Amino acid sequence: MTIKSQILTDNAIFLDTDAFADTHTVKLEGITYTIPVIVEDEASEKYDQQYGGVYQTVMTIFFSESAVPRAPVKGELLLLDNVTYLVAKCNTDLGMLEIKLSEPDV
Repeated sequence: MTIKSQILTDNAIFLDTDAFADTHTVKLEGITYTIPVIVEDEASEKYDQQYGGVYQTVMTIFFSESAVPRAPVKGELLLLDNVTYLVAKCNTDLGMLEIKLSEPDV
């Protein structure tokens, strides 16, 4: 087994809705995707802070990079289960997207 195949297997386990993930709706650029997502609520943890453009991370979500045509970018709006968030940061790592979300300014 190669490292790449092991990582893909691990990702499949993490995104299994019977194991870690839950099915959520993610809306990007007006298109809604119903996909397995891992939601890490950070309300009880220390907020991430970036000074000079302050944001507080509300949550981090993880889903497969192949679930959407492109990764969201910082400053873009993303709807998760019909709730609007601002993308504070997005990383791609080994086929998974790690997206830090903050509350948009109203």
